[in-house]
Amino acid sequence: MVLYSMLISALSQGLLYAPMALGVFVTFRILKTPDLTVDGSFVFGMTVCAAVTIAGHPVLALFAGAAAGALLCQQQRYADLNCGSSMLVMGLASVIVGQVLFGDRGIVGGLISAVGGSLVYRVVIQAAYKVNMPSYTVKLLSTLIVVCALAVPLVRRKLAGKGAAA
Repeated sequence: MVLYSMLISALSQGLLYAPMALGVFVTFRILKTPDLTVDGSFVFGMTVCAAVTIAGHPVLALFAGAAAGALLCQQQRYADLNCGSSMLVMGLASVIVGQVLFGDRGIVGGLISAVGGSLVYRVVIQAAYKVNMPSYTVKLLSTLIVVCALAVPLVRRKLAGKGAAA
């Protein structure tokens, strides 16, 4: 039962962060470089959402805030300036993990893989917290996930090259 609740929690967090992963995917695909805007816009969305909610319009707050920040603010019931820290790494991890696991088949396939990567990434992070990993090592784990996900296509290419040469 504990594993089930952990999985549900991780998947719900993955869905909350999915709009952020989609934003990172779109800028990464269009600009061909990671865009640092996500670190600031995430917190801005949380702040706008909190201000509009306090003014008495919680539904409008979801539309007024930048999607992922507003969703997280509504779920947590507070906004924190430090929540924007490492959003780019989380977004890139989601996009890269999604592309490694689900492939990159055009724009629609890329969008679907970004959402799937967000879900998988949050499950891995939730599992890290479940084994009482300190927060600073979870950030290291997040970076290692990105590095490993980037290494998988290179390893596949090397193995395919050796198989063709043999």
